[in-house]
Amino acid sequence: MMLPMDARPTESNAKRQYIGLGMCDRRYALPIRMIREIIQSPTVTPLPGVDRSVRGVANLRGAIIPILSLRDLLRLPAIALEDQDRTIVLSSDSRTIGLTVDNVTDVLRIDDAEVQPPPETAVSADGYIAGLCRHDDQMVIVLDAEQLIQTAGLANTPS
Repeated sequence: MMLPMDARPTESNAKRQYIGLGMCDRRYALPIRMIREIIQSPTVTPLPGVDRSVRGVANLRGAIIPILSLRDLLRLPAIALEDQDRTIVLSSDSRTIGLTVDNVTDVLRIDDAEVQPPPETAVSADGYIAGLCRHDDQMVIVLDAEQLIQTAGLANTPS
């Protein structure tokens, strides 16, 4: 699913658009501005000696990109991949990665003022959580897409 350019908010908007994700009965959100596209999970070639969160690499229209598992990055219990799994292609100026997620639920519009920093006890060393907010009477964990993209440069040590 390609995202139309008009769906990407400008930095001056107070409300930003996010893609909602569902995993382990929790709700997550990724900023749309960092998402290039959402695809069915591609064929992945595993690589030896990499962190377990790196599923491998995939050929995306001629470009070889690393494919990471959001479930493994967030240290959630492992499950078998299913038909509803999707790969979200995230891009920054310097890097493009694929991020395998359980499912994509919806598009969320969240006001910047609603996103609170995570409590100190909930901050991991990895820094994947950008904040928390309530949306439709549910807690939403807002993920830091830039930090996830930088994760593709993990050291070659298995965990």
